[in-house]
Amino acid sequence: MEIRGVHCEREGKAMKKVNRKKHIICGVLAALLALAAVTVPQPALAAAEKSFSGTGKSTVSISDDESYQMDLQKPITHYIKFKAGVTGYITLKFVSDSKLLNAKTGEPVKAEGDITLCDSKKNAIGVMEAWYSKKAYTGDNARTYGVLKGKTYYFKVESWGGVKISANVVKVAKSSANSKAKAKNLAMGKSAKGVMIAGQKKSDWYKVKLTKGAKLKIEYTAKTMGYADAKQYGYQEAGLRFTFVMNTKDGKWTAKTDLTPLRPKNSVTITMRDAKYGTLHNLPAGTYYVKVEPINKKSSGYYTLKWSAYS
Repeated sequence: MEIRGVHCEREGKAMKKVNRKKHIICGVLAALLALAAVTVPQPALAAAEKSFSGTGKSTVSISDDESYQMDLQKPITHYIKFKAGVTGYITLKFVSDSKLLNAKTGEPVKAEGDITLCDSKKNAIGVMEAWYSKKAYTGDNARTYGVLKGKTYYFKVESWGGVKISANVVKVAKSSANSKAKAKNLAMGKSAKGVMIAGQKKSDWYKVKLTKGAKLKIEYTAKTMGYADAKQYGYQEAGLRFTFVMNTKDGKWTAKTDLTPLRPKNSVTITMRDAKYGTLHNLPAGTYYVKVEPINKKSSGYYTLKWSAYS
């Protein structure tokens, strides 16, 4: 029996597309320059090293003075140190803390900027991506990265305006089922949790066993990093990939879905459907597989996965 297509249901509202460069020039940067005569942040000669805690929660602040060099008219680069106390993931959230006022509206400036995950030598092992702190970008003010216990990382951050960055470190075991032959059996209704480590391109495999014919539904969520419509706005794609694999002779992959932070609620539910008629397939008894992997070597994050069947 051949599965010819899939149906994807994404939850939540779609994100509003934004021309980021135009927004920066007309927003935060314009406010900084326009208010130079009133509230002039003094340029920092050197950015003092900041760091996140290796476990639990911690916060790092970048002030208006530390965010922008008025004389050079460019943001100050900060490298925030992080040594992972556990294997799992770290989620960063950005909240504007700027004291500057918008020259036109009189309202506080909402900070925004770029972030890149780096190794212990400050070489990039993640994609450079934008972050925002405005309400309009709900869901775009958080980034999640998979990390390895004992390893030192740096977050390269540039901010247009003062910002508070909170970090939350969560312990998650790394699966050793990194091939189809080593696939871990996943019981119906049971939720699997896993992590993709930054700088690695390893996959996790799961077995889905149907003892009798049934309609199959797979649900998965992701906390990851990346940027929706990345190519359109000049960024590299990143995130996690979930693939449903049939147990056929040709090993045909019949369903593939990528998740990035801006996908609504970071969750997807798929059911097997006939590509021509749109009717649900009744899969025959047998073993099927789900492969979870980073989209590329600069992707990482956390995921959950479960499945259910209906006769």
